[in-house]
Amino acid sequence: MISGPRSAAARVAAFFSSMAAALVLTLSGSLGGCGGGGSDGGTAPPENSAPQLSLEFQTGVVALAAGDQVVLRAIPSDRDGDPLTLVWRTSPPGRGSFADSTAAETIWTAGSEVGIVVLECEVSDGIADPVVRQIPQLEVGTRVTATNINSTTTWTAAQSPYVLSGDLIVDSGATLRIEAGVRVYLRPTSAGPNTWDRHIIDVRGRLEVLGTGSSLSQSVRILGGRSPFSGATQHRGIDFNGSATGDLNFLTIRDGDIGVQQRSSALVAMTNCRVQDNGTGVNVIDSGTLELRRCRISGNGAGVLLSTGSLLARSSRFSSNVGPGLSINGGRAAAAADVDSCEFRDNGAGHLLLNTLTGAVQAVVQHSNFLPMNDGTISVKFATDFCWLMNTNLKSNFWGQAIQTTTDVLGLFDSRKDCNESVSTWTVANGDWVLTAHPLSLP
Repeated sequence: MISGPRSAAARVAAFFSSMAAALVLTLSGSLGGCGGGGSDGGTAPPENSAPQLSLEFQTGVVALAAGDQVVLRAIPSDRDGDPLTLVWRTSPPGRGSFADSTAAETIWTAGSEVGIVVLECEVSDGIADPVVRQIPQLEVGTRVTATNINSTTTWTAAQSPYVLSGDLIVDSGATLRIEAGVRVYLRPTSAGPNTWDRHIIDVRGRLEVLGTGSSLSQSVRILGGRSPFSGATQHRGIDFNGSATGDLNFLTIRDGDIGVQQRSSALVAMTNCRVQDNGTGVNVIDSGTLELRRCRISGNGAGVLLSTGSLLARSSRFSSNVGPGLSINGGRAAAAADVDSCEFRDNGAGHLLLNTLTGAVQAVVQHSNFLPMNDGTISVKFATDFCWLMNTNLKSNFWGQAIQTTTDVLGLFDSRKDCNESVSTWTVANGDWVLTAHPLSLP
């Protein structure tokens, strides 16, 4: 019977009041009334009304893992004032545990079983058919705490999603293989804008992402693990260092301070990957060498930052980044870029930004499309007047917008050292340099 305080009520009330900004979803409805019995020669008894029931729930996370809790609240009512009974249960039966399965306000704790779980509540007045309501299905995955992987380890779709609640280190000599269909949630310790509790996949050995296509079941996705979340980013991405290597295929990574950082002395190859909605999409520093083939770098604070490392990009798209699409900055040593058959569009602070600190910028950018940017400025920018370009070739590219002034073009092609762009690449219309886009086969 529903009366008096419940054993978990105080915990539930405190949880809801402290998480006012979190997702609360209400499901409500009622069942049609059931007819009363026939008369016995007198006045027919009043028709009984079925109970009404709405549910509220709160998790604060995208995917659950063993030990995570869901705060539940059932709000039953009955027009006739009939006493009501209710019960909580799971489908499949027996998954996890309820603090009190007969309380209107309770807490469900996830067990170790991986898979989809449905939580439902049934209320009855003992007269009409019971009313059953469900909250949207929940997904329970495999919890990964702060740990070191020191041997060959495979993450499978059958145990997906993987919920990381600590830093993961792939030791030197070890390999982590992630199969197609796996989702990885890097969950911050708190839902606030702290930076100390954001976790990282630290690769010192080898990482293999074995995606086979772009669909959910074929790709691999590395995402933030909280919803809602008040901070800007939820994790620190994948960091290759030491002599680490990587072969990443059909990977989507988002919600990080940095999506992928390559600072190892060996090669990391990314093919058919999507890096989006990160603070920085890709950062290549120190002696890092990175290959991008048929990748999309979009919607990040900055697309790709190359500093004292090497980048090879083929048939990739740099688009809709708030900062530059590709920034090549000479640091302690030369920064070298080899870009061919790529597309640059809608980047907010320049498609291609060339700069130098103490090292040289070495770049070959050819057969690529430069399309209109958000700010309407030129597609290629120099951060300083003393940028030292060494063996830099901007040739046979296709510029699909007007350069603002001819001095921008002349300064780029005539006043800079070893810039060998052929002026014949350009056509002149009304004093501006324009050329139609070149058809490319891009992902």
